[in-house]
Amino acid sequence: MLHILLLVLKIIGILVLALLVLFLLCVCLVLFASVHYRMQLEKKAEDSWKIDVRVTWLLRLLSIRVKYEESLYVCFRILGIPIKKFQEPMTEDTSKEAASKENANETKTDRTTYKGEQTSLSVSQEEKSKVTLQKQEEPSLQKKQEVSKTEQDEELQTVQKIANEQNDKETFTDKMSGEHKITGTFFWQRQKDKVTKWYERVKAMWFSIRQKKENVIEEITNVTSFCSLPENRAGVTALLEGGKKIFRHIWPKKWKGQIRFGMEDPAKTGKILGILAVLFGVIGTFPEIEPDFQEAVLEGELWAKGRLRIGVLLWIVFLVWRNENVKKLKNNFEKIRRV
Repeated sequence: MLHILLLVLKIIGILVLALLVLFLLCVCLVLFASVHYRMQLEKKAEDSWKIDVRVTWLLRLLSIRVKYEESLYVCFRILGIPIKKFQEPMTEDTSKEAASKENANETKTDRTTYKGEQTSLSVSQEEKSKVTLQKQEEPSLQKKQEVSKTEQDEELQTVQKIANEQNDKETFTDKMSGEHKITGTFFWQRQKDKVTKWYERVKAMWFSIRQKKENVIEEITNVTSFCSLPENRAGVTALLEGGKKIFRHIWPKKWKGQIRFGMEDPAKTGKILGILAVLFGVIGTFPEIEPDFQEAVLEGELWAKGRLRIGVLLWIVFLVWRNENVKKLKNNFEKIRRV
């Protein structure tokens, strides 16, 4: 009985070890198997971009291809077998052309219908004009009779208005003589209230400006003290070095091709050329660049190839995260945020 139990435990242990070994192999493959990529770009003066990017992993066990040439095409493969594809049915330019054709056809049909409508409208307008003339002649006689009556009524109304205005003037003078005494006392009190309100507003604004000024001065002093600490400077340099290593690891190792670029302002082309020269000094590999200081141009052909390992990237991030100066930089930054 014990012999059978030992055999069962032995088999279970072998299976567990095999699963662990498989798991470790998968982890090592994910971390240390390099991801290869290739890029191919092409741009002429008047044409659009032509882009072709391929990413493969583990001897093309997994591969992705992204292609753009008047439409986007994406394909995901496992062992060379396409699993999922995506392709845009139509680009913006082709859709605009189709819409313009449809609009042209619609305008043709609208013109034919518009001509037929104009003929029918001309006939109906003549009939309407005759009816309106007849209607306008009938009320003209009635208006003459009404005008004589309205003139008599207006004369009576003017006489009544003159009498009412004289009575209103007499009553208004009596009221003003009594009210002037009452309103004169409250006038100066209202003016005093307005002045006190304006004074309080100006005082509150001045107080808020002084508080803001003090807060800005405190923030400036905190930032200057934060930047002056040597620990923070060391942490920033460690972050920059880590980012530089990651950038070098991801950057393509081989380049082929040529780029010709230019801006409308030659000063801008010179600035861009200086930035590219700095990148060339940092990275080491870069395609041939031909600046044009006379016209705005962007054209050329590029072919690039590179690789990256996920384990190397994670190791660089781990070293930066475990750096003591970076930890101190993080703590000091949190303190400033709390203040």
